[in-house]
Amino acid sequence: MMVPANLTIARNLEAAAVLYDQNDPDCVATRLGGLLKLYFLNNSPAKREQFFKVAEDYLAIPGCRVTHYMSDEGRRRRMAQPHRVPDYFLSKEPDPENADARIDVYEELGGDYYAPPCWHLHGDVFGVNFQPYKLSGLEAHFPPDLMTRDADRLAELALRWVEQLGAIHGSFGFGVLGTPGSENSTGPYWYPWLQAYPLVDQGSLGVYWSASRRGGYDQPFTSNWLTILGDANIEKLGGKGEIRERLGQGMSFLPFKGGAIIRACETPALGNAASGGIPEGYRTAARIIKPIRFEGYQRGIIKTPKELGFTREQDLQVTLDWVRRFD
Repeated sequence: MMVPANLTIARNLEAAAVLYDQNDPDCVATRLGGLLKLYFLNNSPAKREQFFKVAEDYLAIPGCRVTHYMSDEGRRRRMAQPHRVPDYFLSKEPDPENADARIDVYEELGGDYYAPPCWHLHGDVFGVNFQPYKLSGLEAHFPPDLMTRDADRLAELALRWVEQLGAIHGSFGFGVLGTPGSENSTGPYWYPWLQAYPLVDQGSLGVYWSASRRGGYDQPFTSNWLTILGDANIEKLGGKGEIRERLGQGMSFLPFKGGAIIRACETPALGNAASGGIPEGYRTAARIIKPIRFEGYQRGIIKTPKELGFTREQDLQVTLDWVRRFD
């Protein structure tokens, strides 16, 4: 399974950075795009309202192509009003034992199978008594050209959303986009992108929820173009002053109520040789969070090709090597 290794942000990545299903050449399995992941605690009755406000904000982005939502039963349904959160989600009563809120809206690409688009927002606010996970989350996908054309505006959006949700950690930059849950249920369609492009992230809320369910959910999982840290994590790293002193040229520190964002450079990058390599700010951000970074994986979260013949221990090492790639 191969992906083009010489792509740059000057290309039409929405068309070129696509990997098709091995069993269906017309079905997109994964693609590269903008990936925002926010993790937060459901520690306030207002969290549900803020969650849906962020969703409305996403749907209001100029050019947003979201047209459908996914029901709890896995049915694809057209939205009555494309720029408004469907009543299907708004009308659900909060459930302390399960979920207080859920969202899954996306751009429908057509075809027999649900394929990953460039516009997709999904996430859950878990109930305060939900036992499996303490950490709620929101994941947003963006077209790759928007990431470089409107980087400042996206950074401003991220800053507003992390404050609204009270994010304790998260990241934003280029990532591998797939459909929720397919990272475990389909082929190894993430692995070749992560090998070819050092700066793209592993997209999936679920794999991190599962990995940290026994502890460590409050620790940052990854760093990226934007690395989000809540106040508790900032204090573990020595405080805002200590972090500011470690920032290099072209980096910036964006505080918000409840934490701060480390911005690695002006625009997101892919990290491959053809696109200019790895900006030093990415390495610096990764090294800043290294002392508190989550590494408590019991198994690998990156599915590897069967032909490699890796054992479970080798699969785990692939994940750890990827997490530690800038150490």
